[in-house]
Amino acid sequence: MRVSIMAVVVSVLALAVTSAWGQRVEKGQAAAFLVGQARAMDKVFREAADFRGSLDRHVQIAAAGRERESFQLVVLPVAKPLRQVQVKVGDLLHEDGVTLLPSSRVHWYRVGYVQTKPSNSSIRRAGWWWPDILLPAEPFDVELGFVQPVWFTVEVPAGAKAGVYRGLITLQPEGGEAQTVGLEVTVRSFSLPLRGKLKTAFCFSPIAWEAWYRPGEVRKLLGLTPDEQTGELGATWKTEGVLGHEKWLEVYDFLLAHRLSPTLIYNRLEDGKARVIPGREDMQYCYDRGMNATCLVNVDKLPDDPAAADRYMKELEAWISEWNRFTEDKNWPDFTWYVHGFDESDMREHRQGPFEPSIRRIYDLIGEKFPRVKRESANPLNPAHVGLFDIWTPLTAQWEPELKERQAAGDEVWAYVCCGPTKPFANFFTDFPGVDPRILPWQYHQHGVTGFLYYMTNYYESQENRNLAGPKWPERPWNTLSFGCNNDGVLIYPGPDATPLASTRLENLRDGIEDYEALAMLAELTERLAAVGEHDDLVREAKEVLAVRPEVSRSWTEYTQEPAVIVQARAEVDKLIEAAMKALAP
Repeated sequence: MRVSIMAVVVSVLALAVTSAWGQRVEKGQAAAFLVGQARAMDKVFREAADFRGSLDRHVQIAAAGRERESFQLVVLPVAKPLRQVQVKVGDLLHEDGVTLLPSSRVHWYRVGYVQTKPSNSSIRRAGWWWPDILLPAEPFDVELGFVQPVWFTVEVPAGAKAGVYRGLITLQPEGGEAQTVGLEVTVRSFSLPLRGKLKTAFCFSPIAWEAWYRPGEVRKLLGLTPDEQTGELGATWKTEGVLGHEKWLEVYDFLLAHRLSPTLIYNRLEDGKARVIPGREDMQYCYDRGMNATCLVNVDKLPDDPAAADRYMKELEAWISEWNRFTEDKNWPDFTWYVHGFDESDMREHRQGPFEPSIRRIYDLIGEKFPRVKRESANPLNPAHVGLFDIWTPLTAQWEPELKERQAAGDEVWAYVCCGPTKPFANFFTDFPGVDPRILPWQYHQHGVTGFLYYMTNYYESQENRNLAGPKWPERPWNTLSFGCNNDGVLIYPGPDATPLASTRLENLRDGIEDYEALAMLAELTERLAAVGEHDDLVREAKEVLAVRPEVSRSWTEYTQEPAVIVQARAEVDKLIEAAMKALAP
């Protein structure tokens, strides 16, 4: 049921609520607080009068093996503020009465808020406090007239026994009665792949991360004065030792848990070297945990001085040659090694002159001597670059059907978003609808796009004292304004002790990437079914779903605003996967 908080307050004293799995709140008992629920794609604002979620105390979600699925519970005080609310999650018991999905697989976070600014992304509620940060799990207060969403992510391991698992979530304020919510997780009979088909190139900036936590050390290594700020988009190998190795493994684990390959696309050569993340010593570690692509170096327009240009070309060849030996040794067939080059050069050419000679000289060298390394560029389709680009990466707004011809010729087509496009396109801004991060991978599948690039996940340049010794967030307010939009380039927040904190947008993106991987699984199974030739009805239905139904997405600019539509579409994909696997079984 969908209700307003005012209707709840009026009727609470007479409310009879059937609690989780047979426990009851007696009729006439005044509840100190209510518990609502919302989907992960719902934006739950702070004000109680805004809440339009469900008061159903039975949460139902579904996931395949090797998948994470999220939802929200919302704590609503009724008569007085709540203090030190504690959240406890019990083990989930399989319907067989024996098998457990342990509580350690259910992670919870407090949803934190940031105040947006009037900007290019402000399609509604400019200046409001928007839900975005997933804060560490610890007891919390809720003032009267406000709500507190609690974010849950259920992690289903690969090969988990299929079926329904049930358990309880308990919420208890200090000095108050506990309330319980039933959680039901349906585990599918298949697991998603470890390394997905969608290549991810979501840049994580080491210098932004290191300077946030160790600003003095970074400035000293870079020869900066105590008051100088570092750049956010660049990178340097000079600061590699600032944070310990274990902290970088934590970052890699975090990114890979969200199905993002750790990478850096702004790693230009400096004294013949470039910073690659992960480094060689951690490549196998990340590959074994799902990494499917990484950038070896960033290239751009050559120096005007011929001698300087020749020197750069020698250094570049030596650098890629060194990495090429490493790639040959690994020989990973499902991995993409690439060079990111001439970023948006078609949009810069009017102020920086022609890029064509540099593109041809650098990419001819790589294509001739290092065919294992792909040549990628964030630019629209340009016939002049045919034979020079192996991976075409336009903005979603620049995608055109002619790119399918490049795919047919053997090239790859990726796509990206950044501070544009804005509406009616989907994007990652904090004040865009919650469905946007999840719908984008559906649209990528719909248009045959096989890679997703995003220029930065931790762009903190708008934050005061971001790399100075003075107090910074959370002591100072978070500034959402970035490149004229709210939290452009920020999917990850800097947590305590160099621990990354996810945004709700990052979590929904992960769910969307998992949807993409399920669609890719269904596509492969459908090809096998078609080859068998005995399952025409199933093949026909699968092809309709693989085309992405119009109620989910008609085009890059026309797509559903309803979370339930996406959840139902994913359920349809899962059921078809299970039916296809059953049909193909011996």
